[in-house]
Amino acid sequence: MTVLMVKKKLLILVPLFILFAPAFSQVTDPYYYVPQKEAQISRFRQILNKISITFTSGYGRTFYKHDLPGYGVLNKTDSTDSGLYLFTLQDSSASPFFGYQNWLNAPDSANVTRNSSTDLQNQVLSDTAKLGYKGSSGAIPFTLLISVDLFDRVRIGGGAAFEIHHLPTMSPYTGADALGQYSPNVKTTNLKRVFGTVGARVYDFMYWTYYADIQIGKIWMGGAYDKSLINQGVYFNIGIPIEYEFSEYLKGYIRPSYEFKSYKMDLPDFGGSVRHRYPALFVHVGFRYTIPELPRCRLNARTPPGYDYPKKFTNKTCRYQKKHIHGNKGYRGQPFYKKQNPKVGENYPNLHKYRWWRMNRRKVSGGY
Repeated sequence: MTVLMVKKKLLILVPLFILFAPAFSQVTDPYYYVPQKEAQISRFRQILNKISITFTSGYGRTFYKHDLPGYGVLNKTDSTDSGLYLFTLQDSSASPFFGYQNWLNAPDSANVTRNSSTDLQNQVLSDTAKLGYKGSSGAIPFTLLISVDLFDRVRIGGGAAFEIHHLPTMSPYTGADALGQYSPNVKTTNLKRVFGTVGARVYDFMYWTYYADIQIGKIWMGGAYDKSLINQGVYFNIGIPIEYEFSEYLKGYIRPSYEFKSYKMDLPDFGGSVRHRYPALFVHVGFRYTIPELPRCRLNARTPPGYDYPKKFTNKTCRYQKKHIHGNKGYRGQPFYKKQNPKVGENYPNLHKYRWWRMNRRKVSGGY
């Protein structure tokens, strides 16, 4: 056979191969993608797809601080009525005098006697020194947030939170040697809160999305606080939520934030009050789940034999891993926590024998 004849046959075969090659391609490609716009999606599910549910926990640090203008503090160290007492300047040398303990959270009044000159040395007055206490304590919050996305950038919502809150041991601004530390009568309590939030997406980078938001809400103090004497307004929390996309419907969530809040503790027998400021730094970590706009396809690799297929399901061996159509209805081929339109290798980037600790290494020897 001459070289010329071989060339002629190649010239005929190559176009035929190109023409009929699609016939030999894999028709049931599990990564096959049918454009979503061809599918019918109910209006109700489109609305639900704008709703997200976020659950987080984390850690916070609360910074307590209060000033005591017009008052004095006595550190009574003898065996009788020992402890810290808050009194008015008019009673700076009186004996007995009327004073308060636990003025941070649950004021408790008592008549106190100055027994010796030591008591006079262990007191500090606000007219001669800056008088007040400050200290910090930890908190563990648990938050549930329901939000709605608007205009593909703005997010509004509301939520509730439960916080395990520790009360601080506090140190005085001045006179530490005389006054010592303030220790609350209760160490741990629970706080509850509800809030509204509004925020906006400000930046995208690969799988990361950055937001800025603000929360405004109400706090209900726990049992360690005397609710009949406490007065408080709303709190403000400014945060920078950061999300990482695991899938279209599941995001990792981290939110550093700073919170402004305060309350007043009434002292009825003094006819006054003490204002306590307790701002906080928080870092919340959790997940955000978006309700899918398409239901999960009921036909997949785990479909049992004898399954009663819906009438409009034309492909009864469906194993599509992307969004696809049966009849005129759209479905997704993946669970919510996986990429909805994965590329080859994205579902299982690791070899099978490395997926589950060491047990698969004993069972699998083929290297797949």
